[in-house]
This record gives sequence, structure tokens and C-alpha cells, in this order.
Amino acid sequence: MKSYQTYIFDIDGTLIRGKQVLPGVIPFLDYLRSHNKQLIFATNNPVETKESIHRRLWNLGIIQSVTEIITPIDAIHTYLLTEKKVSNIMAITSEEIKEELGRLGWDAIGQHGGNQTDVSHVIVGMNPDLTYKSLSHGLKAIDHGAVLIGLNPDFYCPTEDGRIPDTGSLLACLELASGTKGLIMGKPTKWMQQSIKRINKHEDSLSIVIGDSPYTDIKLGMEMGMDTLLLNTGLRSFDKKKVEITPTYILDTLEKIMLKENK
Repeated sequence: MKSYQTYIFDIDGTLIRGKQVLPGVIPFLDYLRSHNKQLIFATNNPVETKESIHRRLWNLGIIQSVTEIITPIDAIHTYLLTEKKVSNIMAITSEEIKEELGRLGWDAIGQHGGNQTDVSHVIVGMNPDLTYKSLSHGLKAIDHGAVLIGLNPDFYCPTEDGRIPDTGSLLACLELASGTKGLIMGKPTKWMQQSIKRINKHEDSLSIVIGDSPYTDIKLGMEMGMDTLLLNTGLRSFDKKKVEITPTYILDTLEKIMLKENK
């Protein structure tokens, strides 16, 4: 594996699983920092803000600065700035995401009420407070012309004791009911790519994307002209089927990199 100047990491399933740090992660990150490499953490996490992700992963010794983090909120903010009309945004998301949209200057209403006829966009994200009523309000807003948006395309999220439904699964309910295809904001979309390019200090040819999903992480890197490393952790521990997307490298864990470096 050649040396790169920027290392772009997925988080869940790549560096951690639940609250558990995966093998080799801390030594590899410490090694990169000691060699003055730029680290970017590009996550499809649709529940937390940068600040809460930073607090959680700083305590685990993974992330040093909130400025290293890219989330789907960066991507959706970039997208909404290009829209001609944005009125109320119905956030069928965690309360934390709804509040973050408000801090960025968007009028975000909750998922449990409001006037569905005055909604320009319905945003869906993995949501512990999701109810049938939430989906009903979202469907009514879409029927009145609102644009359907998903924070990320992932169908499930790996956890310490299995997996849980992610945004893609919830989005599919509204897509099926409305006959409308949702617009995705997270990896590997161009909106996420633009957010990464904005903070990447080096050329794409000197950057590598490391993740556990061939559909989001590896596809992101390939579309950006970067080398990629697929880890058989996280998603790949559940999804073993052969895919047509070919990464530059494949390893079981980041621990394998450190074993090679120490030889």
C-alpha cells in the first residue's frame, strides 16, 4: 500500500462498532498523525451532529477536531443552497438533526405536526422516534409537492449486537407509498463529494478512502478518482455477496496494515 497525504475514513463499521473500537484503529491513526497526514472522517451517520460525533469519538481517542468530520448535514446544506425555493423543511429525523438544520438557517418543522401544504422538502434520516404518524405527515407533504430527501442510502447500520434499520429502509416506505424516488445526500453523492473536496488539502491522486461499504465508501472514492481500501468489517461482515465495485485494496481489519508497517 503506497503512502497517501489524505486518508478519508468512514466511521461506523470501519473504525468502531457501537462503542467498541475495532482492531488496529488507534495505532494506525496515531501512526498517520505522527507522519503529518491529513485525516478526514466522512460518515453517513444520519442521527448525530458533528459536535456530538466529535465528543463521542474524542473520548475513544479517534477524532481530534470537529473540523475533521463530514456528515450528510454538510451535503444537504450544500444542496439546499442551490435550490430556488426552500420554505418549511419537514425533518423526519432525530431531534438533534432537526435542530442542526435550524442552526444552519433553515426553517425545520418537526415530524409530528405542522402544515403539510407549506413544506418544500421532506428529509428522512434514521430516527429512534419514528412513528406511523411521522410517515403519514411526510406522505401528505410529498403529495402536496414537497421534495423527498434521504440523508443517506444505507439500509442498515452495524451495531455491537447485530444491525438496525437505517435511512434507506425508512426512505423506501415513503418512496413506495408516494411513487417518488428520494434524493440521497450522503456518500457517495456529488453533494458529499463537494463537502469533502472543500476541506481536502491534497490532490485526489494523493488521497485514499477507507470504509466497509462497497456501495457508499468505495464508490465514493472511485467517483472522486481516489484509491480505496475495503475492510471486511461492519457491513461486509453481514453482506458477503459479490459486488462489481472493485477497491484498490481489501483487508480484514486495519490491524493488518500495522502488522505490515511493523515488519
